[in-house]
Amino acid sequence: MAGEVRFAIVGGGVISDVHARAIRAAPGAVLAAVVDTDDAARAAATERLATPGYGSVSELIAAGTADAVTVAVPSGLHAEVGARAAHGGLHVLTEKPIEITLAAADRLIAACRQAGVTLGCISQSRTEPDIAGAHAAVAAGRLGRMVLARADTKWFRSQKYYDEGGWRGTWELDGGGALMNQSIHAIDILQWVMGPVTSVSAYAATLTHEIEAEDNAVAAIRFASGALGVLEGSTSMKAGRPRRHEFHGDAGSIVLEDGRAVVWDVADGAAAPSAGIDPSDTAGKVVGRIDHNPHRMQVEDFVAAIGEGREPRVNGAEGRAPVELILAIYESAARDGEPVTLPL
Repeated sequence: MAGEVRFAIVGGGVISDVHARAIRAAPGAVLAAVVDTDDAARAAATERLATPGYGSVSELIAAGTADAVTVAVPSGLHAEVGARAAHGGLHVLTEKPIEITLAAADRLIAACRQAGVTLGCISQSRTEPDIAGAHAAVAAGRLGRMVLARADTKWFRSQKYYDEGGWRGTWELDGGGALMNQSIHAIDILQWVMGPVTSVSAYAATLTHEIEAEDNAVAAIRFASGALGVLEGSTSMKAGRPRRHEFHGDAGSIVLEDGRAVVWDVADGAAAPSAGIDPSDTAGKVVGRIDHNPHRMQVEDFVAAIGEGREPRVNGAEGRAPVELILAIYESAARDGEPVTLPL
């Protein structure tokens, strides 16, 4: 069809399968290639995804077979790979986090702006109906004045997970641990719903894994609105717990578990967007592996943004915001809980 956007996935690891399914399911998007510098990984990915493979972004650009890339390499390489693609005229959709330092994130944002290409950051939780509904409810004042908020990501990751990944849990390529890798989605939603953070006081520790970065962290937060918040992140919970968000105002509360409302008490009495949907209904989902549909919705928006000449819903600045808060938490934790003000 006319106007199709040809995507190449840069990075042939596990998440590439999710991106491939998302691209193939998104109207106007076509999976054109996979890129990986590792010969074995590239060979496996090209066979698994049934698509041509290239050994570098430079080879991909020279071949002229793609219009955009999805960047799915280790986090600390996002700016390097994304900027190279942008300089070659390719639009850039990067996995979370956008990068692991603000300087690197800013380099990527500037490179895409200078090249005149579209930059988006994966934050697929924003597409979930009750999360989007919570954002709309708070923005419309249906919870009254916001007073308290909470975001918890209490998951489990084995030592094998870190050992096999190699780069996971390292400062150089993962940029941190339980916060920068696992909790970033919850942190993004917390800020998206509650607005900017002005200060944070935090503690972090490595308690159950042999990794460089933290596997547990807690933070107390003050938002620009005056509301207060609490954040907890862990990869040490043996069975793992549902990701949880709480948003409390003086006229109502919303509590979400794994993106679904378990409390929906808003001023006008309206039901949650997911009301009436059977939680056990797996229609449209991929059972036993990560559901690609939230990614698909972001790919659809990204394709539309390119066609309409607008910013995607999660642009570079939106992708940068949770990274800034996480870095402020790390700074506070390094100072034994001393408050850190934002912006950094």
